[in-house]
Amino acid sequence: DRVENASTIKDFPESRFKKTYESNGWTVFENLSAAPRIFLTSSYQIFSDKKDFEKKFNNPDFDPSKTLLLEKDLGIKFKEDSKAKVSVDTYGPNRVVFNTLSSENQLLFLSDTFFPGWIGSVDGKPSEILRADYAFRAMAIPKGEHTISMEYKPESFKRGITISLISLGAYFGMFIALKKKKV
Repeated sequence: DRVENASTIKDFPESRFKKTYESNGWTVFENLSAAPRIFLTSSYQIFSDKKDFEKKFNNPDFDPSKTLLLEKDLGIKFKEDSKAKVSVDTYGPNRVVFNTLSSENQLLFLSDTFFPGWIGSVDGKPSEILRADYAFRAMAIPKGEHTISMEYKPESFKRGITISLISLGAYFGMFIALKKKKV
């Protein structure tokens, strides 16, 4: 359900990563503090670039199961809520739906890959999907009970359908024009 091993050529803090294999320049580490696949949190830090991310993420005091690393300040106040809950309603390759309940604003973390084309909503209203921990998805969730949706609707797919329909229309137009010419 979660990634516990990663291949890299870098050394990581021994307090969080245990070296499990090394061969031909490759090193595999076990992540001793792997975060759950999905969770709610109230804590985040901002990273400015890849180096800043690595510095913060590799800090022995950083706990990825409690704090997210985001690219920007959200301008929202988050407070810890130990009773906050999140459950998966629907999980598919192009659509994920969650139900949340919290007495404070929270950040929803999902360890699925962040990629342009994912559209987020809270109770059917558009909401930004954030890149968290450099590679994953997160959303700001207001306090209360909510239905959260993430759907994959890339612009490239819409453009592809439009081009295909135009091409199909042109093909049939030429077919009809050639038929009329023969008659």
